[in-house]
Amino acid sequence: GGTEIGNYFFSLSNSSASGIVPKSTFDRTTVRITGDGKVSDRLKASGSMSYAHSGGTRIQQGSNISGVMLGLLRTPPTFDNSNGFGSGGADNVAAYMFPDGTQRTYRGGGGYDNPFWTVNENPFTDDVDRFIGYVQANYYAAEWLEVMYRLGADIYSDKRVQEFAIYSRAYPAGQLQNQELFSSDINSDLILTFTQKLTDDLFGKLLVGNNLYQTKGSNLYVQGDGLVIPGFYHMSNTSSQITRQSASELRRLAFYGDLTLDYKAMVYVEGTLRNEMSTTLPKGNNSFLYGSGNLSFVFTEAFKDLFKDSFMNFGKVRLSYAIVGKDAPLYSTTTPYSQANYADGWTNGISFPFNGYVGYAMGDILGNNILMPEKTSSFEVGFDISLWQNLIGLNFTYYNTRGIDQIFNVPIAPSTGYWREVMNAGEITNKGVELVLTATPVNIDNFKWDLSLNFSTNKNMVVKLAEGVNNLFIGGFQGSSIRAVAGKPYGTIFGFGWLRDANGNIVIDDDKTSSGYGYPILDPLEKDFGSSNPDWLMGFRNSFTWEGLTLSFLFDVKKGGVLWNGTKGALYYFGTAKETEVRGTSKVFTGVKGHYDASGNLVTTGTPNDVSVALDENWLAFGNGNGFYGSNTEDFIEDAGWVRLRELSLTYQLPKTLLTSTPFSEVGITFTGHNLWLSTKYTGVDPETNLMGAFNAQGIDYFNMPGTRTYTISLSVKF
Repeated sequence: GGTEIGNYFFSLSNSSASGIVPKSTFDRTTVRITGDGKVSDRLKASGSMSYAHSGGTRIQQGSNISGVMLGLLRTPPTFDNSNGFGSGGADNVAAYMFPDGTQRTYRGGGGYDNPFWTVNENPFTDDVDRFIGYVQANYYAAEWLEVMYRLGADIYSDKRVQEFAIYSRAYPAGQLQNQELFSSDINSDLILTFTQKLTDDLFGKLLVGNNLYQTKGSNLYVQGDGLVIPGFYHMSNTSSQITRQSASELRRLAFYGDLTLDYKAMVYVEGTLRNEMSTTLPKGNNSFLYGSGNLSFVFTEAFKDLFKDSFMNFGKVRLSYAIVGKDAPLYSTTTPYSQANYADGWTNGISFPFNGYVGYAMGDILGNNILMPEKTSSFEVGFDISLWQNLIGLNFTYYNTRGIDQIFNVPIAPSTGYWREVMNAGEITNKGVELVLTATPVNIDNFKWDLSLNFSTNKNMVVKLAEGVNNLFIGGFQGSSIRAVAGKPYGTIFGFGWLRDANGNIVIDDDKTSSGYGYPILDPLEKDFGSSNPDWLMGFRNSFTWEGLTLSFLFDVKKGGVLWNGTKGALYYFGTAKETEVRGTSKVFTGVKGHYDASGNLVTTGTPNDVSVALDENWLAFGNGNGFYGSNTEDFIEDAGWVRLRELSLTYQLPKTLLTSTPFSEVGITFTGHNLWLSTKYTGVDPETNLMGAFNAQGIDYFNMPGTRTYTISLSVKF
């Protein structure tokens, strides 16, 4: 609502969802209030506030012996995890637990948790509160000067509880984890805007501003091991406790300017300049300057007579160049101490405090007090045109960006006492094009057809790393690793594959004394298998409207990119992959005969292999036929391209003649479906999946949750 003095807006929303995994839930309630009003003829005040409360029950997943998908897919088909209850196993204790309280699993309590045990006995719950708001004042000092001040805050609190019941595979004695996360972001902006008509044809606008930003965070983690009374999840019921606490604070100060010149609405020139200071950089080097320049030319406005009766009603070319600075991650200039924890990789080890003694150890990542800010330069050129009175629109952009002084944790000699050091160690480029085409092929009577197509391609390359650094580990898992390597795309997947001769043929072991006789030989050197980065992406949407009925659908296409199907590689070892049904048969592997001689040299004559060998557990489970026990990455690298029907919607707007005697101005009913169809060569759960989530290391599928298909029916009314 609103009046001549001001406007206001209020909204309240609630959503409650149950996941595809039993007992998984998520609820959110959000309240939002915004408003603005005139204090005087020259002063206007405004503000906004939103509060959201959310939380639910999450289920263990991914690379985790309590993960649902691990316990589900690794179970042999001869064992029923539900104990005959089917999908009702989640609500029947007898499905996953024996009368004495021990876990019912196919390995008699070993191996991996029964999926029904996981959803009932090992829940993760969170309770999140978030407040986002701002207050703002605009003072119109003169026709040519506006002063604006805005103060905003984003305050976040997250309380998490993870329970592991007694007899859980990971923690047989039981465990309780309590974690409290808190963060607060404060943002202050003071902006002066000068606008002036410099000549009859030239208009100028200058913006001068100051920004202050502060973020504070804290993390309190308490872990209790060894439950005394089963099922009672309270820290006082644990036999030992570990506490971890951390805090962080960052501040930035910036002054900036933005000048825009408009000449006859056909030539636009813009320049920006920003000086920023950050507490994450060394004191003597914590100020950095960067800026940008933009030029656009509306040639249809400049040559009106030429385009007056032309099919082109609008045309613009644009050019820009920018340099953007970025500070370092928090506390990169120091090597902080933390509570000591010593483990051998097989046990929980010793964590301090221990037996009443506190203990701290210096971190194993060496800080760097001469860090420089990262800088990214970007060049962009493009054009926008509209044809036949906007029936067709085309936007094209070519860009070329180069990031220098990228900050990484770089491996160093362990003899230094550290395993990595923070350095300005990288230079990365990205080049590509973006194309957007819109059109209205048909618009007659009551029928209209709109379409849009967007196409993009990006070529990424790690140009160089720090001197003496060959590669940087970004992330990964058993059987594959995601790395940054000079001369290759960022995020390239590395692993082990088959030994090949000079002609690219796989070498088959012809040494009759070898246990691997007749089988492919694994190359002892790691190989590059490409990255998950696509060759190109395309989206194609069509929308048809007739009377009050609208049908719209969107196809998405991804060409290129690879994914490591670690799930499949592991299931070869466990014998639950469908492809392992061949066990007990024999095969002649395609390749050429060869072997290593006594001196370690490869000897091959190029003779085609003709040796038949068994496809048994010695190969599929305990040989290199799998990606779990062995180191075979190559057989589980798959094409991650796809074509999918991303969205389909059907909307019907009731005729206004039916609403004349109602309080409604519009009433619409919409059916929407997401991810309704997928065509892909990938054999895993979904080629869009990634074990590590929204992280730099992309391209890993390891017992990830499958994608979902969603259907929505909505009713929308306006008063």
